[in-house]
Amino acid sequence: MVFCCRITIESAADQSKKFFDAASSIEIEKTWRKFTNTAVLQLPKGVYYQVGNTMFAMESIKELFKTGDLIKIELGYNRELKTEFQGYIARIQPTIPVEFHCENEMYKMKRNNVSIHIEDATVRQILQAAAPGYEIECADEIYGDFSMAETTSAKVFDELKKKAGLYTFFRGKRLICGLQYSDDKLPTVIPQFEFGKNIIDNSLQYIAPEDCKLKIYGKSIQRDGSVIVYDRGDEGGDIERWNQDETTKEQLKINIDRRYDNAKTKGGYAGTVTSFGFPVVEHGQTIRVLDPGIYEKRDSMHYVDEVKISVSASGGYRRVSTVGKFVTEKKLLK
Repeated sequence: MVFCCRITIESAADQSKKFFDAASSIEIEKTWRKFTNTAVLQLPKGVYYQVGNTMFAMESIKELFKTGDLIKIELGYNRELKTEFQGYIARIQPTIPVEFHCENEMYKMKRNNVSIHIEDATVRQILQAAAPGYEIECADEIYGDFSMAETTSAKVFDELKKKAGLYTFFRGKRLICGLQYSDDKLPTVIPQFEFGKNIIDNSLQYIAPEDCKLKIYGKSIQRDGSVIVYDRGDEGGDIERWNQDETTKEQLKINIDRRYDNAKTKGGYAGTVTSFGFPVVEHGQTIRVLDPGIYEKRDSMHYVDEVKISVSASGGYRRVSTVGKFVTEKKLLK
């Protein structure tokens, strides 16, 4: 397979586009656990760029590129390109090679100004006020009274995470909240990774049930509109959300405690799987790990929490997938 890439940088001032088909190195990080997906791109000093059908030698970085310019990174093999990153140039490091530090759509959410005051707000209403104009997909929940003045959208998202355990992130221009493992627009095909075939390296370790971290947020909406909440679990682990209408606080606590105690009896794997650039994997997808070894057989499915992509002359095109929550329900393999 022959590696190929296409980097498109569009001027925020006049929408003119410049294209590159080479880079010294590329590092991309994508995860639902952080608000922002990032990319670091290094371009050699003597690189040529294309405008229309004409090639030019890159001379002055300051004249060609500015912070806020749009960037798209496409990677692949044998002329089959997949978009791995879209966002904005957040910072330009004038080193040799020149280094572009890029952020996805969250770049704009850190630099705007919003004020939100909503009584009995739903999560959707909060997001619509914080990020007007964006396609929003979110958990269908009532949050309650919400008030933040003279702040940024990113700080609003942080408040949702702290108070309700709702993680907010972008996929392209879609703003997603609380649906890290249930995005129905992700590919349904489950990528398979098998030891001895397409797994280059791994750091998978079995985690005993008592060491698995899980936090469950429970909520019950009463007939009068009031909201009862109860949560139990460990910070820094998997997040689950339970909504039960017209349940007493005592019953909600019993249900959440039962679910938590049952989940803590199941172990699973944690760590990373390093593979080639293809198959493409995005965070939130399910992957299947197969080990046909004689002495140790492993066949498990996991949600992916984070993906790191690297391109370099020495390492080639690589993808490191961090496996997260163990998938216990049966899924169709294609």
